[in-house]
Amino acid sequence: MKLRSAWLAWAVLCLAAGLSSAGEPAYAVVGTGQTRCYDGAREIPPPAPGRPFHGQDAQHPGRAPFYKDNGDGTVSDRILNFVRMVR
Repeated sequence: MKLRSAWLAWAVLCLAAGLSSAGEPAYAVVGTGQTRCYDGAREIPPPAPGRPFHGQDAQHPGRAPFYKDNGDGTVSDRILNFVRMVR
């Protein structure tokens, strides 16, 4: 019973955090386009796992953004299914 309760608590936490069982987001993540890594002061080579500054945006490219101009003052984000107003 304890194991079942622990598993249920883990599943609820993953759902709340938006994660799948594989530890990946359960939603599309659009890349930022960042291609360089930095420490606190300057550009650095991409850090290895477990090293300081590892896991920067440049090391996780994500999906390319895909937008559509709707012609009515809005733009649709075709990956996240959002509609945004253009100012």
